Amino acid sequence: MSAARISVFKAWGSRTNQQWVNTYEACTRDGLDVTAGDLAVFAPLADAIAAAEQKIHLYPTQFHRWTISTWEPEGDDYNPDNLITKPLDTVGLLNVVPDQPGFLDLRMIMQVSRVATTGRPGRIMYRGCLAEAFVIQQGGGTIIDPAAAADPLRAAYGQYEALLAPFLAAGNASTVICLIGGKLTKQVVPADTVPPTTRIMRTYGAPFHVRMVSDLVLSGVTVRQKGSGYFDRAVGT
Repeated sequence: MSAARISVFKAWGSRTNQQWVNTYEACTRDGLDVTAGDLAVFAPLADAIAAAEQKIHLYPTQFHRWTISTWEPEGDDYNPDNLITKPLDTVGLLNVVPDQPGFLDLRMIMQVSRVATTGRPGRIMYRGCLAEAFVIQQGGGTIIDPAAAADPLRAAYGQYEALLAPFLAAGNASTVICLIGGKLTKQVVPADTVPPTTRIMRTYGAPFHVRMVSDLVLSGVTVRQKGSGYFDRAVGT
């Protein structure tokens, strides 16, 4: 039994451009042990996540690789057994028909809620999924258009859900997407900035708890700056 982090690396327009990453937590269905196990058992889930992400990302999105790493961060010594990497050479499959407006700024983010059977939901934020045709302005903010203009996005999201359904709580795959938490510790550490500053590092320790994700709900639009730390949190980069 084991837990892992799965990360998918992407770039916009060219594989050589600055990359960003989405990271998922996963475990096997027979309990939770956050120590390293057989990471290879998570490869089918990593493939499914990359394929699902392809469905909802616009075609300029370049998929670079996925990685599987141990749930607990490594120490100072690199152990190659704690990382699996699969190179990808694919692009997003979501298209916008020629007579519709173009892509939104990459700061405009599509948000998905990770719903568990108990506790608060988690979230996933996806960059490179939104076009002007898919959204409208309402109440001073941006929402996904409830009309037919956003139907290509909804259809793509349906395919995304179908690919990941076996890896949710009600599915039948041996591994499952989950939310892992523990006792939160905050520590002030130096930041890699000029001039030197500090930042708050958050780590989680025992006792740990796991909640299997039961549903993935398309929950709207938000804004994240291009330098957002959310898209740069991967282990095993």
